[in-house]
Amino acid sequence: MDHKMKAISLWQPWASLIRTGIKKIETRGTSIRHRGPLLIHAAKRRAPWWIVQEISDALLRAGHGPMTLQMPLGCLLCKVDVIDCKRVNTVNRPPENQLPWGDFSEGRYMWILDNLETFHPVLYRGMQGLFHIPDDVVDRIEFRRAE
Repeated sequence: MDHKMKAISLWQPWASLIRTGIKKIETRGTSIRHRGPLLIHAAKRRAPWWIVQEISDALLRAGHGPMTLQMPLGCLLCKVDVIDCKRVNTVNRPPENQLPWGDFSEGRYMWILDNLETFHPVLYRGMQGLFHIPDDVVDRIEFRRAE
């Protein structure tokens, strides 16, 4: 069977925030037509240290404890379903608990994510934009429904 599983590369710590279930909305300057499974790939780059520090502080304020996120690089981390895409405006506002984890400026897009499944990180080379993961790679992943 041909999966044609799509993936997207995100810088750390955003990829790990999705993997932990804290980040449920990916914000982008473009919309997405794709609905359904999407693998989250941790790019080989981390955000600058001051952004990581801001996110660590936001985690503490949100009651998640200090930043203990493991931030693997250059690997597939988890799978989510893209269930919707909405443009940020006066009608479509993100939930308050998602504000620290994205750029919700007016006119940007919210990719709404759900049905998180995790697995042991799989080394894989990422790409810009949405990209396909070969079936043989997907077939080796042992998906676990997040609690």
